[in-house]
Amino acid sequence: MMKYFNLYLMCWLLFSGIATAQSTDAQIASVLATAHQQKSEQPLRDFYEKNEKQLSDYWKAYLLYRKASMLGTYGSVKNEALRLLGKADIEKAVQLLEKKTDKDAEDWVLLALCESYALNFVAPNANMYQKAMKINDDLDEALSIDKANPRYFLVKGIQDMHTPEMYGGQRKTENYFLQAIALFSKAPKDSPVSWGYEETYQLLVSYYLKKGEKEKAKETANKGATLFPQNEFFQKIL
Repeated sequence: MMKYFNLYLMCWLLFSGIATAQSTDAQIASVLATAHQQKSEQPLRDFYEKNEKQLSDYWKAYLLYRKASMLGTYGSVKNEALRLLGKADIEKAVQLLEKKTDKDAEDWVLLALCESYALNFVAPNANMYQKAMKINDDLDEALSIDKANPRYFLVKGIQDMHTPEMYGGQRKTENYFLQAIALFSKAPKDSPVSWGYEETYQLLVSYYLKKGEKEKAKETANKGATLFPQNEFFQKIL
């Protein structure tokens, strides 16, 4: 009887852990949507402060990244206090992930994403080559663990999209984002980490618009609107 009880307990702990992770991802997605509606990172900050003790380091780092990027999107570039706040958030996110000794593919991908965003706060030519190589190394670690992680290709696409053409960037952006979308479409619906699908569509549309490929942008926006009907970004393109 005790053997069956222990087996039941192990299964309950396993699946309750997965449910908690799923709930965290869904909750953050909801808070992020509210933050975009309000054009403020405050909802993310409130959620972080309220749930900090219960959150894993992964989700803390993810929230800090989102907070920092929201400040960059909606905060005034002339507001030094907001800039420093975003810098502190992203540096803390990197520290949380760096200290993990048992990183999985998701940890390595998020670390690379945070390190990429942190480049916005470093002085020009401040060991940029070494920092870029570190990001590539982290992504290589992620790929060695999981070759079908859509967020790996999402981050590779972001990295390529923001690399100037003169340095070899923007040549594989479309391919990376399309690979990410293909993998997202096949991902299990009960995956404990699911963020990035909607964002990949938005970034691909933005990339097409930047390149002057309006038809591709509209076609992609139409697909995005079908999958994510509440997203106003796609509606504006259409």
